Amino acid sequence: MANKIQSGNYILSFRKRSHTSEKGVKSEELCITGYEGHGALLEIPGTALYEDGEENSRELPVGVVGKKALLGNKGLREVHIPASVRRVGQWAFAQCDQLATVVFEKREGRHVVIERGAFDDDRAIKDICIGYREPDGLSRLVAACCYRLKADHLLNSGDIGSRLWFSKWDTGLSSYLDEPDDEGYTNVVLCGEEDIYASVPDYMAAKRRSKAALCILRLSTPIELDTALRKKFADYILGHTKGCESEEAWEVLLTDLKGSIEYMELLASLGGITESNIDAMLKDLEGEHAETKAYLIGYKQKTFSSGDVFDAFKL
Repeated sequence: MANKIQSGNYILSFRKRSHTSEKGVKSEELCITGYEGHGALLEIPGTALYEDGEENSRELPVGVVGKKALLGNKGLREVHIPASVRRVGQWAFAQCDQLATVVFEKREGRHVVIERGAFDDDRAIKDICIGYREPDGLSRLVAACCYRLKADHLLNSGDIGSRLWFSKWDTGLSSYLDEPDDEGYTNVVLCGEEDIYASVPDYMAAKRRSKAALCILRLSTPIELDTALRKKFADYILGHTKGCESEEAWEVLLTDLKGSIEYMELLASLGGITESNIDAMLKDLEGEHAETKAYLIGYKQKTFSSGDVFDAFKL
């Protein structure tokens, strides 16, 4: 198995390459170029044995995950990237339909470079942890840069988690909310992806769902959130909740967020659950999301204090 290394259910292919640091120091490293096998978890090793003839075999650091190295992996759900990796190439993990969590081990000195489209079209991605292991609110905001916000540049700013970084993220979302809902559809057609959306209205509805999901995400992690922008994000949700002309914020709560009580509490705190729409919400929850339905029934009794509690269970 020359110039390949096994990690769990995966066999990773690699090649040797030369690298010159910013200080002019030359060294050798390995670049992951492809894979065999399948599995939910991939832990990329920090080093591997490079065989260049029996006498020249040597252990070298894994410094790069190459362009398209894991492209289109349908089973991958979580990947751990060692501190030795200094760059992740274009589309390295793109179109990995199930990829939800990416953990970058803490890297001393310069931050890892994540090239354009490295996680492109990873629709399940939820957490990207850079320098730590446990997912949190920041990791969700970082992950959103890849898929919904389309702001890959924020992965390479070197100041993730700072006040400036949050400001950049919020500016990106604010600009996205200001975009007309039909903007970008022409590019979708030109790229041959119009089959994803049956019509322009479908495209626009999907874009509103994306905007609503980002607003919900940011409001649930309000670190360094400007008051004016908080109101703007909240107003967007309130303008697309149950009972509005378009209900994408409510749809996101039911589908993407699986009726999460945490996010339902957020909607309630914003004033998005009212006496006029709560019965319709309960009807939408019929047959599923039992805990969320119980929460809404309790909220109705506590907040509006009208009707019989048993009437709510009949919905």
